[in-house]
Amino acid sequence: MSKNISKFIIHPIFLLFACVMIYFGDGFIFFSYLLAIIVHELGHSIVAKRLGYKLKSLCLMPYGAQLNLQSNALRYKDEILIALAGPFVNVVFGAFFVALWWVFPVTYAYTEYFVFACFVTAIFNLLPFVPLDGSRVLLAILGSHNKRRVGYKIISILNCIFSLILFAIFIITCFFDVNFTIGLVAIFLMMGAFEKNTEFDYCYLFQIEKFELNKKRCLPIKFFAVHKDFKVNDLLKLTSPSFYAVVFVLDDDYKPIRTIFESDFQKLLVGDICD
Repeated sequence: MSKNISKFIIHPIFLLFACVMIYFGDGFIFFSYLLAIIVHELGHSIVAKRLGYKLKSLCLMPYGAQLNLQSNALRYKDEILIALAGPFVNVVFGAFFVALWWVFPVTYAYTEYFVFACFVTAIFNLLPFVPLDGSRVLLAILGSHNKRRVGYKIISILNCIFSLILFAIFIITCFFDVNFTIGLVAIFLMMGAFEKNTEFDYCYLFQIEKFELNKKRCLPIKFFAVHKDFKVNDLLKLTSPSFYAVVFVLDDDYKPIRTIFESDFQKLLVGDICD
């Protein structure tokens, strides 16, 4: 697990998923999924760190890491890359072992469930439902704060509808061959539709490092002038580990109406920087 993660959380549905799988003698399958989920999370955390963020907490979910991020602290492009990193790493690992089967067929018996778990975890997480990675990508594509808010409401409604459909399928399986996994997924997605808390918080690594470095040496200051209609997410693009940013907000007559320091960037909501 990444050394930057300070808080580890296990979602109740994950514990229930584990108990059901082990009770019905599918412990090996469960641990295959657990390994696929850990690989999935590492994909998120590694890419996040490379982009200048770090995980403050990790919530272990039945189908991967719950990627609920504070959108105001993320560039939209970064948000998409971080969200897609988990499924991408799952696909890479799955493809690697499939290729390995051709070279060493004996490995098939030991890695079959893990490969299946990788592909299932990747595909499932790309669905546009909260709190899956697909919903994060979709919300980031929408861009502005207002569009994201409307998009989140629509996705939450779709969550509920899809959850009810899955739960109905689960009820049907009870009369034939009970599939508890479908029931757990239905509960998981229904909970995701109503959960407002962020299980993942990202903050800028370089910003933390800046203040630590300030104790030892000076940090150059770079000044920027922007129009009053600039968005906070655009301001974040002006930052760099090599300097401290100070932004002068100008009106239509090029007169300064506000000064914003880099340490305040993430405290601002997405919207007009003059608010």
